[in-house]
Amino acid sequence: MYLILMQHAKSKSKDEDPERGITETGKDETLKASEYLKLLNFPIDEIWYSTKKRSRETADIVTSVNKYKNKLSEKDFLSPMDHVKPAVKILNSRKKNIMIVGHLPYLSRLTSALLTGSENFEPVYFVNSGIVTFVHENNSWKILSINIP
Repeated sequence: MYLILMQHAKSKSKDEDPERGITETGKDETLKASEYLKLLNFPIDEIWYSTKKRSRETADIVTSVNKYKNKLSEKDFLSPMDHVKPAVKILNSRKKNIMIVGHLPYLSRLTSALLTGSENFEPVYFVNSGIVTFVHENNSWKILSINIP
Protein backbone atom coordinates (compact mmCIF):
# COMPACT_ATOMS: atom_id res chain seq x y z
CA MET A 1 0.00 0.00 0.00
CA TYR A 2 1.11 3.54 -0.76
CA LEU A 3 0.28 6.62 1.26
CA ILE A 4 0.86 10.16 0.07
CA LEU A 5 0.70 13.07 2.49
CA MET A 6 0.48 16.62 1.20
CA GLN A 7 0.25 19.80 3.20
CA HIS A 8 -2.35 22.15 1.74
CA ALA A 9 -1.22 25.03 -0.48
CA LYS A 10 -0.30 28.44 0.92
CA SER A 11 -3.48 30.08 2.10
CA LYS A 12 -4.76 33.61 2.45
CA SER A 13 -4.89 35.36 5.80
CA LYS A 14 -8.16 35.42 7.73
CA ASP A 15 -8.41 39.17 7.03
CA GLU A 16 -8.11 38.59 3.30
CA ASP A 17 -10.43 35.55 3.24
CA PRO A 18 -12.22 34.38 6.40
CA GLU A 19 -12.35 30.82 4.97
CA ARG A 20 -8.62 30.97 4.15
CA GLY A 21 -8.69 29.77 0.54
CA ILE A 22 -5.39 29.24 -1.27
CA THR A 23 -3.28 32.01 -2.80
CA GLU A 24 -2.17 32.30 -6.42
CA THR A 25 1.33 31.26 -5.33
CA GLY A 26 -0.24 28.30 -3.56
CA LYS A 27 -2.06 27.31 -6.75
CA ASP A 28 1.16 27.52 -8.78
CA GLU A 29 3.14 25.45 -6.26
CA THR A 30 0.37 22.86 -6.07
CA LEU A 31 0.32 22.59 -9.86
CA LYS A 32 4.08 21.89 -9.82
CA ALA A 33 3.72 19.29 -7.08
CA SER A 34 0.80 17.70 -8.92
CA GLU A 35 2.87 17.40 -12.09
CA TYR A 36 5.59 15.67 -10.06
CA LEU A 37 2.99 13.30 -8.64
CA LYS A 38 1.81 12.59 -12.18
CA LEU A 39 5.37 11.55 -13.13
CA LEU A 40 5.46 9.11 -10.20
CA ASN A 41 2.30 7.50 -11.59
CA PHE A 42 1.03 6.27 -8.22
CA PRO A 43 -2.24 4.35 -8.44
CA ILE A 44 -4.31 6.44 -6.01
CA ASP A 45 -7.60 4.87 -4.87
CA GLU A 46 -8.80 7.68 -2.59
CA ILE A 47 -7.90 11.29 -1.83
CA TRP A 48 -8.90 12.44 1.63
CA TYR A 49 -9.10 16.13 2.52
CA SER A 50 -10.26 18.01 5.59
CA THR A 51 -13.36 20.15 5.96
CA LYS A 52 -11.31 23.32 5.47
CA LYS A 53 -11.46 25.25 2.19
CA ARG A 54 -7.68 25.31 1.63
CA SER A 55 -7.49 21.53 1.87
CA ARG A 56 -10.34 21.03 -0.62
CA GLU A 57 -8.90 23.54 -3.10
CA THR A 58 -5.50 21.84 -2.95
CA ALA A 59 -7.07 18.40 -3.43
CA ASP A 60 -9.09 19.73 -6.38
CA ILE A 61 -5.90 20.84 -8.16
CA VAL A 62 -4.21 17.48 -7.56
CA THR A 63 -7.31 15.73 -8.87
CA SER A 64 -7.58 17.84 -12.00
CA VAL A 65 -3.92 17.40 -12.98
CA ASN A 66 -3.83 13.67 -12.27
CA LYS A 67 -7.30 12.76 -13.55
CA TYR A 68 -8.30 11.21 -10.21
CA LYS A 69 -12.01 11.45 -10.93
CA ASN A 70 -14.47 10.36 -8.25
CA LYS A 71 -11.72 9.73 -5.70
CA LEU A 72 -12.19 12.74 -3.43
CA SER A 73 -13.51 12.15 0.07
CA GLU A 74 -13.96 14.80 2.76
CA LYS A 75 -13.05 13.51 6.22
CA ASP A 76 -13.98 15.21 9.47
CA PHE A 77 -10.99 13.82 11.38
CA LEU A 78 -8.20 15.62 9.46
CA SER A 79 -8.31 19.12 10.96
CA PRO A 80 -5.08 20.61 12.33
CA MET A 81 -5.63 19.63 15.99
CA ASP A 82 -7.56 16.37 15.49
CA HIS A 83 -6.33 13.10 16.99
CA VAL A 84 -4.47 10.88 14.51
CA LYS A 85 -5.51 7.53 15.99
CA PRO A 86 -8.62 7.17 13.78
CA ALA A 87 -6.52 7.64 10.63
CA VAL A 88 -3.72 5.36 11.87
CA LYS A 89 -6.25 2.60 12.56
CA ILE A 90 -7.77 2.92 9.08
CA LEU A 91 -4.42 3.18 7.30
CA ASN A 92 -2.95 0.16 9.08
CA SER A 93 -5.91 -2.00 8.10
CA ARG A 94 -6.41 -0.83 4.51
CA LYS A 95 -4.89 -2.12 1.31
CA LYS A 96 -5.96 0.85 -0.82
CA ASN A 97 -3.53 3.57 -1.87
CA ILE A 98 -4.54 6.81 -0.16
CA MET A 99 -3.52 10.43 -0.46
CA ILE A 100 -4.25 12.82 2.40
CA VAL A 101 -4.28 16.57 1.82
CA GLY A 102 -4.09 18.13 5.25
CA HIS A 103 -2.63 20.51 7.77
CA LEU A 104 0.03 20.98 10.38
CA PRO A 105 0.46 19.86 13.08
CA TYR A 106 -1.81 16.95 12.09
CA LEU A 107 0.40 15.65 9.26
CA SER A 108 3.52 15.77 11.44
CA ARG A 109 1.80 13.87 14.24
CA LEU A 110 0.38 11.32 11.77
CA THR A 111 3.82 10.77 10.22
CA SER A 112 5.36 10.32 13.64
CA ALA A 113 2.67 7.85 14.73
CA LEU A 114 3.08 5.77 11.56
CA LEU A 115 6.88 5.68 11.65
CA THR A 116 7.54 5.49 15.39
CA GLY A 117 4.28 4.55 17.11
CA SER A 118 4.33 7.90 18.95
CA GLU A 119 2.93 11.28 17.91
CA ASN A 120 5.71 13.13 19.74
CA PHE A 121 8.39 13.31 17.06
CA GLU A 122 8.73 15.38 13.89
CA PRO A 123 10.54 13.05 11.49
CA VAL A 124 9.57 15.12 8.43
CA TYR A 125 9.55 18.86 7.85
CA PHE A 126 6.38 19.61 5.88
CA VAL A 127 5.95 22.62 3.60
CA ASN A 128 2.93 23.96 1.77
CA SER A 129 2.17 21.83 -1.31
CA GLY A 130 5.01 19.44 -0.37
CA ILE A 131 4.50 15.71 -0.92
CA VAL A 132 5.78 12.85 1.22
CA THR A 133 5.18 9.31 -0.04
CA PHE A 134 5.20 6.20 2.13
CA VAL A 135 5.01 2.48 1.51
CA HIS A 136 3.46 0.02 3.95
CA GLU A 137 4.94 -3.46 3.77
CA ASN A 138 5.58 -6.19 6.32
CA ASN A 139 3.46 -4.25 8.85
CA SER A 140 5.88 -1.33 8.73
CA TRP A 141 5.71 2.19 7.27
CA LYS A 142 8.69 3.61 5.39
CA ILE A 143 9.27 6.94 3.67
CA LEU A 144 9.60 6.43 -0.05
CA SER A 145 10.24 9.99 -1.24
CA ILE A 146 9.84 13.67 -0.46
CA ASN A 147 9.08 16.42 -2.96
CA ILE A 148 9.16 20.15 -2.26
CA PRO A 149 7.72 22.38 -5.01
